[in-house]
Amino acid sequence: MLKVETLIFDDEKMQRYMTKVGKRICKEREKRGLSVSALAERSNLSASYICKVESAQVGVGLKALIKIAVALELSVSDLLEDGMEQQIDLCATVVDRFKIIVCGTDQEIVDAMLSLADKLIKERDNIAEGDTNGYAGKQENDIC
Repeated sequence: MLKVETLIFDDEKMQRYMTKVGKRICKEREKRGLSVSALAERSNLSASYICKVESAQVGVGLKALIKIAVALELSVSDLLEDGMEQQIDLCATVVDRFKIIVCGTDQEIVDAMLSLADKLIKERDNIAEGDTNGYAGKQENDIC
Protein backbone atom coordinates (compact mmCIF):
# COMPACT_ATOMS: atom_id res chain seq x y z
CA MET A 1 0.00 0.00 0.00
CA LEU A 2 1.24 3.46 -0.88
CA LYS A 3 2.07 5.69 2.06
CA VAL A 4 1.54 9.43 2.01
CA GLU A 5 5.26 9.92 2.65
CA THR A 6 5.99 8.63 -0.86
CA LEU A 7 4.14 11.60 -2.35
CA ILE A 8 6.75 14.27 -1.93
CA PHE A 9 4.86 17.45 -2.71
CA ASP A 10 6.88 20.58 -2.40
CA ASP A 11 5.18 23.95 -2.84
CA GLU A 12 6.06 24.13 -6.55
CA LYS A 13 4.64 20.68 -7.29
CA MET A 14 1.51 21.41 -5.33
CA GLN A 15 1.07 24.70 -7.20
CA ARG A 16 1.39 22.88 -10.53
CA TYR A 17 -1.16 20.32 -9.37
CA MET A 18 -3.59 23.04 -8.22
CA THR A 19 -3.13 24.71 -11.62
CA LYS A 20 -4.18 21.45 -13.29
CA VAL A 21 -7.22 21.18 -11.01
CA GLY A 22 -8.18 24.79 -11.79
CA LYS A 23 -7.84 24.16 -15.52
CA ARG A 24 -9.95 21.02 -15.23
CA ILE A 25 -12.68 22.99 -13.42
CA CYS A 26 -12.57 25.69 -16.10
CA LYS A 27 -12.68 23.10 -18.90
CA GLU A 28 -15.64 21.31 -17.35
CA ARG A 29 -17.45 24.60 -16.74
CA GLU A 30 -16.93 25.73 -20.33
CA LYS A 31 -17.91 22.29 -21.67
CA ARG A 32 -21.27 22.78 -19.97
CA GLY A 33 -21.65 26.29 -21.38
CA LEU A 34 -21.57 27.86 -17.92
CA SER A 35 -20.19 31.28 -17.14
CA VAL A 36 -18.13 31.84 -14.00
CA SER A 37 -21.15 33.62 -12.53
CA ALA A 38 -23.44 30.68 -13.30
CA LEU A 39 -21.04 28.20 -11.68
CA ALA A 40 -20.70 30.53 -8.69
CA GLU A 41 -24.46 30.69 -8.30
CA ARG A 42 -24.88 26.91 -8.65
CA SER A 43 -22.11 26.20 -6.14
CA ASN A 44 -23.03 28.98 -3.71
CA LEU A 45 -19.51 30.41 -4.01
CA SER A 46 -18.46 33.84 -5.20
CA ALA A 47 -17.53 34.41 -8.84
CA SER A 48 -14.23 35.93 -7.75
CA TYR A 49 -13.40 32.79 -5.76
CA ILE A 50 -14.21 30.57 -8.77
CA CYS A 51 -11.89 32.74 -10.91
CA LYS A 52 -9.12 32.46 -8.34
CA VAL A 53 -9.53 28.66 -8.13
CA GLU A 54 -9.50 28.29 -11.91
CA SER A 55 -6.33 30.36 -12.16
CA ALA A 56 -4.75 28.64 -9.12
CA GLN A 57 -4.41 31.94 -7.26
CA VAL A 58 -5.93 30.18 -4.24
CA GLY A 59 -5.91 26.57 -3.17
CA VAL A 60 -9.38 25.09 -3.25
CA GLY A 61 -10.59 23.56 -0.01
CA LEU A 62 -12.48 20.28 0.19
CA LYS A 63 -15.85 21.90 0.98
CA ALA A 64 -15.58 24.25 -2.01
CA LEU A 65 -14.34 21.44 -4.25
CA ILE A 66 -17.38 19.35 -3.34
CA LYS A 67 -19.69 22.29 -4.09
CA ILE A 68 -18.02 22.85 -7.46
CA ALA A 69 -18.15 19.14 -8.34
CA VAL A 70 -21.86 18.93 -7.47
CA ALA A 71 -22.58 22.10 -9.47
CA LEU A 72 -20.78 20.57 -12.47
CA GLU A 73 -22.51 17.21 -11.90
CA LEU A 74 -19.15 15.50 -11.44
CA SER A 75 -17.47 13.61 -8.64
CA VAL A 76 -14.62 15.21 -6.75
CA SER A 77 -12.31 12.51 -8.12
CA ASP A 78 -13.25 13.58 -11.66
CA LEU A 79 -11.77 17.00 -10.86
CA LEU A 80 -8.71 15.65 -9.07
CA GLU A 81 -7.64 12.60 -11.05
CA ASP A 82 -6.20 14.16 -14.21
CA GLY A 83 -3.11 11.93 -14.26
CA MET A 84 -2.71 11.81 -10.50
CA GLU A 85 -3.51 8.11 -10.29
CA GLN A 86 -0.78 7.24 -12.79
CA GLN A 87 1.65 9.47 -10.91
CA ILE A 88 0.86 7.68 -7.63
CA ASP A 89 1.38 4.27 -9.29
CA LEU A 90 4.67 5.46 -10.76
CA CYS A 91 5.80 6.78 -7.37
CA ALA A 92 5.01 3.43 -5.75
CA THR A 93 6.99 1.57 -8.42
CA VAL A 94 9.96 3.90 -8.10
CA VAL A 95 9.94 3.64 -4.29
CA ASP A 96 9.87 -0.17 -4.49
CA ARG A 97 12.74 -0.20 -7.01
CA PHE A 98 14.77 2.22 -4.89
CA LYS A 99 14.29 0.01 -1.82
CA ILE A 100 15.71 -2.95 -3.74
CA ILE A 101 18.68 -0.93 -4.99
CA VAL A 102 19.66 0.51 -1.60
CA CYS A 103 19.03 -2.61 0.48
CA GLY A 104 22.30 -3.30 2.31
CA THR A 105 23.99 -0.18 0.91
CA ASP A 106 26.06 2.15 3.09
CA GLN A 107 24.08 5.18 4.34
CA GLU A 108 26.61 7.61 2.83
CA ILE A 109 26.02 6.14 -0.62
CA VAL A 110 22.24 6.23 -0.13
CA ASP A 111 22.47 9.92 0.85
CA ALA A 112 24.57 10.65 -2.25
CA MET A 113 22.02 8.85 -4.44
CA LEU A 114 19.16 10.85 -2.92
CA SER A 115 21.06 14.09 -3.40
CA LEU A 116 21.66 13.25 -7.06
CA ALA A 117 18.00 12.30 -7.48
CA ASP A 118 16.94 15.68 -6.01
CA LYS A 119 19.16 17.50 -8.50
CA LEU A 120 17.82 15.48 -11.42
CA ILE A 121 14.24 16.16 -10.36
CA LYS A 122 14.91 19.90 -10.17
CA GLU A 123 16.48 19.81 -13.65
CA ARG A 124 13.50 17.84 -15.00
CA ASP A 125 11.08 20.35 -13.50
CA ASN A 126 13.04 23.27 -14.93
CA ILE A 127 13.06 21.68 -18.38
CA ALA A 128 9.33 20.89 -18.12
CA GLU A 129 8.70 24.56 -17.37
CA GLY A 130 10.74 25.59 -20.41
CA ASP A 131 13.89 26.65 -18.54
CA THR A 132 16.66 24.76 -20.30
CA ASN A 133 19.32 27.29 -19.34
CA GLY A 134 19.96 25.62 -16.02
CA TYR A 135 21.08 22.41 -17.67
CA ALA A 136 22.31 23.46 -21.09
CA GLY A 137 25.33 25.34 -19.84
CA LYS A 138 26.55 22.66 -17.45
CA GLN A 139 29.39 20.31 -18.11
CA GLU A 140 28.79 16.59 -17.67
CA ASN A 141 30.70 16.49 -14.36
CA ASP A 142 28.86 19.55 -12.98
CA ILE A 143 25.61 17.70 -12.32
CA CYS A 144 26.75 16.64 -8.84
